[in-house]
Amino acid sequence: MNFSYSFFTLNMNSPFITHKATHLKVPHVLINIFLNKIIGYGQTVILPYYFYNLDEMNNIFKSLEKLKIFFSKIQKEKIKDLNEVLNRIRIIKSINLNIYSAVEMALLDLFSKMNQKYLHEFLSIEKREELITSMTLGIKSIDLLKIDLDKYKNWPVLKIKMSNNLKDNYYKVKFIFENYKGKIRIDANGSWSISEAKDMFKFLENYNIEFIEQPLAADSFRNLAELKQSTKIPIILDEDCKSIKDIKKISNYADGINIQAYKSGGILNLIEMFKEAKRFNLKTMIGCQAESSLGISALSHIASLADFIDLDGHLDFIDDKYYGVSIENGKITLPENYGIGVKINERQL
Repeated sequence: MNFSYSFFTLNMNSPFITHKATHLKVPHVLINIFLNKIIGYGQTVILPYYFYNLDEMNNIFKSLEKLKIFFSKIQKEKIKDLNEVLNRIRIIKSINLNIYSAVEMALLDLFSKMNQKYLHEFLSIEKREELITSMTLGIKSIDLLKIDLDKYKNWPVLKIKMSNNLKDNYYKVKFIFENYKGKIRIDANGSWSISEAKDMFKFLENYNIEFIEQPLAADSFRNLAELKQSTKIPIILDEDCKSIKDIKKISNYADGINIQAYKSGGILNLIEMFKEAKRFNLKTMIGCQAESSLGISALSHIASLADFIDLDGHLDFIDDKYYGVSIENGKITLPENYGIGVKINERQL
């Protein structure tokens, strides 16, 4: 079993703006794991507002080198069991969570290919007949918003990023509902104070909003309790939900969670989080960051576990390195190849 890694940057068609950051270029880590002429692919993103200090970046490089040494030591072993490899990786000290997620993805791809199964089939996840994802629109001017609403008019659901400029938010919401007929989700990315959130929720109750995601900054549970009592609009938490341990607490303050691989330690952890959320009667959304088609394709294989799907992170890239999942007017079609199912885009190598 051989292991390699590389870094690459994907470029967006236009800046994607949220309350936290503006993205135009997104760094990725690619993991390749080889066995018996079969390659397993894994990836993760490195976002500035999660990896903002030198120590964390050093940890990423150290984690990759530790894994390189680990795989070189087991190179001649005849390993046929996925869990055996993962269990041995888990005991390696101080492996970065994002990097572990990418390695796990590559191993899942590898072993499902070896077993001639699609990833969802390998994971014993029933394939839903219809998978519908939202399209996320970043913070932008009315002129650019108008262009996007026309471009995505046939999508059944949009997720709209909001800032703490309430006047601007009010105007854009009115404009959206005048020019778009599908479902609307709102994502504040923790940008509102409790007073701003109360004002926004009161205003948004005049519209058919499916839910509002992360209205307050992370760890604002006392204010969340107050906010939840004052509204009928469902609240989904993202930044507050990093691991399975967070779910029980969240169930007292929100209606659902946004589950993402990059922050939760991989696809297998996500599957357990779906089960735990169901135990506490929470709605679930499977979300993404700006993953390539590789990451989005992998997540799409488990998307049938979620109540809501937000897997559009690859659609703005102009130089995606993979062909995988296809999305037309929000409808997800999984790749036809075994494993995750992606192919290399030779033009972007």
